[in-house]
Amino acid sequence: MKSKYLNSFAMRGLQKCGDVYIPGDDELCSFSKSGFIKYIDRQLENMESDDIFGLNILLGVFSLFPQKLLVIILKIASRNEKLAKSLRPTARLINMGLKGLSCSLYYSGLESLDSSHPRVMEKMNWSPQRLESIDDKELSDLIQSNDFNATL
Repeated sequence: MKSKYLNSFAMRGLQKCGDVYIPGDDELCSFSKSGFIKYIDRQLENMESDDIFGLNILLGVFSLFPQKLLVIILKIASRNEKLAKSLRPTARLINMGLKGLSCSLYYSGLESLDSSHPRVMEKMNWSPQRLESIDDKELSDLIQSNDFNATL
């Protein structure tokens, strides 16, 4: 898999990080098996070159870590409120950035572009609806008349 923005080490690091956030289960495949990583350039095309440089370094380093160590590091980053104040912003950025990249690719609905991709949205019974402008009373009535947690 090639990217205009990420080198091969960074791509491998993103696959590994994606599998920490989306390991898969009986019904849904893992991030790395989904194949959605091939759309990474769509996400990175408007990113600043300095940020892409830093992302390449971070993901390249993560590609060299054993998976168990990577799980520990990403869990620490996700629980950043327990870290020293000086480390919290960096840990928050790492968690938000890597989880955001992984989840936005996996749950993007891009399976419509390639029939070989898993049908993530179908398996989740996710069918988002667009609501036209709606006032507060209509929104309150909608919320009260629907149990949005029933599908979870």
